[in-house]
Formats: sequence, C-alpha cells, structure tokens
Amino acid sequence: MASDALIFDPIIRGNVGYRAIAVALKSDCTAFDIQYDSFRQQWAKADVQANWPQYRSSGISKMTKIREAFSDQYARVWGRFRQVK
Repeated sequence: MASDALIFDPIIRGNVGYRAIAVALKSDCTAFDIQYDSFRQQWAKADVQANWPQYRSSGISKMTKIREAFSDQYARVWGRFRQVK
C-alpha cells in the first residue's frame, strides 16, 4: 500500500537503528492489507443480511486478530525504543 511506503520507507532508507523494526512493521501492514481485502471481497459478494450470524462472527474474529497484531506491534516498537535509550 502506498501509505505504508510513505511511513516506513524513509525509516528503512535512513535510520540503521530502526531499519529492522520498520521492515517488519511494513511487512505486517502489507499482510493486514491483503487479509482485510480478502475479508472485504468475501463479504462484498454475499448477502450480509441473510448471513448475519456468520458475517458478525467473521467480522469480530477479523477485528480481534487485527487488535492482537497491533498490540504485538506496539510491544515490539516500544521494546525497541526502550533499548535505544
């Protein structure tokens, strides 16, 4: 995604100390984009009202995975910042 490049590429190019974490976070964001797009496409073709219980469960599961991934990213980033100080 273009916004991933805007956020992470300057760090990857210029800051050796944060390069590894920026590469990992950019990779994570790309994976999130792909997974969410797949979820969106799956349900764009379905009758959500007729399949509400499945849609709701699927949406909750997707959001839970995203929150867990963000929490993991947060811990990795702040753990890295604490090491630098």
